[in-house]
Amino acid sequence: HAVAPATPRARPAEEVRAAAAALGLEADAHAGVAEAIACARRAAADGAAVVVAGSLYLVGEARSLLAQGSAGR
Repeated sequence: HAVAPATPRARPAEEVRAAAAALGLEADAHAGVAEAIACARRAAADGAAVVVAGSLYLVGEARSLLAQGSAGR
């Protein structure tokens, strides 16, 4: 799942998705962090962990959403 955090320096999600595809990796581009987390949670097996990796901006935004309960299934 590819997503750009809310910062002007972020690489667009579609660009990250295209780079992953060029390496033979499957990825979906998402409009926002909450959408990406929700999609990853739906795709994960029951009881599986969803890992957020990337910049501190991305991880910080994800952490805030998860703490608020705003990144649902």
